[in-house]
Amino acid sequence: MDTVKRFAVLALAVGLMFLVAGNTAYAATCTWNGSVDSNWNTAGNWTGCTGGGTPAAADNVLLDNSVVSGNYTVNLPTGDVTIAINNLTITPGSGNTITVILPSGNTANPGFNVGDNTTATDDIILNNGAILQNSSGASSSGNGIQVNGTGNGTARINNGGKYIHNTPRSTDGIVPRLSTASGTETGIFEYDSPGTGSVPISASNRNYGSLTLTRTAGAATYTASGSNPLTVRGNLTINTGITFNSAMTGALNLAGNWVSDGVYSTTSQTVVFNGSGAQNLTASSAIAFYNLTINSGVTLVETVSADNVTVSATLTNNGTIRKSQAVNGTGTKTFGLAGAHNGANLAINVTTQGTLSNLQVDRIDSDHPNSNGANQQTGRYWTITPTNSGYTADLTLPRSNAGAPSVCRYYSGTSWWCAIDGSDSNSVTRNNISEFSDWAVGNDAPTSIILAAFKAKLTPKNKVRLKWQTANESELVGFNLYRRAGKNKPWVKLNAEQIDAAHIGQPEGGTYQWTDKTAKAGKIYRYQLEILKGGGASLWSEIIKVTVP
Repeated sequence: MDTVKRFAVLALAVGLMFLVAGNTAYAATCTWNGSVDSNWNTAGNWTGCTGGGTPAAADNVLLDNSVVSGNYTVNLPTGDVTIAINNLTITPGSGNTITVILPSGNTANPGFNVGDNTTATDDIILNNGAILQNSSGASSSGNGIQVNGTGNGTARINNGGKYIHNTPRSTDGIVPRLSTASGTETGIFEYDSPGTGSVPISASNRNYGSLTLTRTAGAATYTASGSNPLTVRGNLTINTGITFNSAMTGALNLAGNWVSDGVYSTTSQTVVFNGSGAQNLTASSAIAFYNLTINSGVTLVETVSADNVTVSATLTNNGTIRKSQAVNGTGTKTFGLAGAHNGANLAINVTTQGTLSNLQVDRIDSDHPNSNGANQQTGRYWTITPTNSGYTADLTLPRSNAGAPSVCRYYSGTSWWCAIDGSDSNSVTRNNISEFSDWAVGNDAPTSIILAAFKAKLTPKNKVRLKWQTANESELVGFNLYRRAGKNKPWVKLNAEQIDAAHIGQPEGGTYQWTDKTAKAGKIYRYQLEILKGGGASLWSEIIKVTVP
């Protein structure tokens, strides 16, 4: 009899041990079926929860489209009620949205507590199409929604997911625990604080995916302060009616696009575009950056036609700044940060449109890689790319530290054409340009001081006669003539021997002509004159285009 009793006790103990172990090791997974209504606390809306009702504290919650198709919303309870679960994963089907809302009628602190008390695990996982909205109405403190008391775990907002902070309560339950794992670079954290008052955001030493500032209630201000950097790995969006007033001395590091339909204001913060490739800067109203830095490898593309962006302190461009302007007729186009320097602007005055439909300007703040000696080593050049042809234009470049400025166009090798038609203390201009490429401000005697004219006309037998006249030959030794039979063809030197200057080393000019007897009917030719200076240096004339009938 004793043996039987001992066996029964042992069997009961083993059974209890397996039961306890099973409950400890395996949390239930609750799946939403939504068969009753949209309320979290309705038992009939759930399948698979511990005890067969609503999710228990040790349960994992999965909201997806495996049972319920399309878009749907789940409302957490109102009142002084805290919902605690082990894990929340929201995974909508392709093209769908699933939203979980902690309503303003919930006054608990916290109203929604998610976490498994394990460090470095993802407690909240918002996948593409998921929205978690914190509208907590807790009276004076707390977070509303939080990751396990903020002590452990992370909130993972994957790309395409969104967390909306629609409450006056603190963001400390989520922001310090935001995951920075791969795939979260553009997951959205949106501030949509109620009311119209000024609201500080969690900024210093914070790391967001995409950061959006909005205010459903109307125009209002968000503020930021602190000496540590604010990092935004995705896009920064400042929506209509919002003023973002940053008193931070820590930098704002942005890897994505800047989209502003509101106002950004600062007198102390450095903004660093530190992504890779193209980053768009869209400012529908005026923005005055304090310090602005574009990192190497970044092309900052200013997308709005108006010149709304300025820099009040220091612009450091280690990459490329780009802006395009549509051309709908004649007139002057300016190019924002891509053209602004030293109190002046790059300007292109289109005098004849032809078929020109667009002008793109790329600004690079370094010497041109093919700078000709010291002549174009002025620390800046521009690549101007036209769409279509048949135009003429006047080009004004901003300048600094150029004692004898000129407008210089790069062709190939070390070939530059430098000339000037006007200048002031901050800029220099060249007129009647018919081709664009790379341009820089030259720091040397411009071509026009030496070359008074370079023209071409057809002879009675339809050969091309080239004529040029110099104004001063004190630095000259001679000339070479080049011809190109098409925009993508190589330049060919026409003269076998150098054409000597008539007054070598003398401060007087001369007149010259050359007839191109090899020009053929039905061809379009381009001609350019190389002006040879002492010591092996040279300047280049403008290009003349001639059509032979």
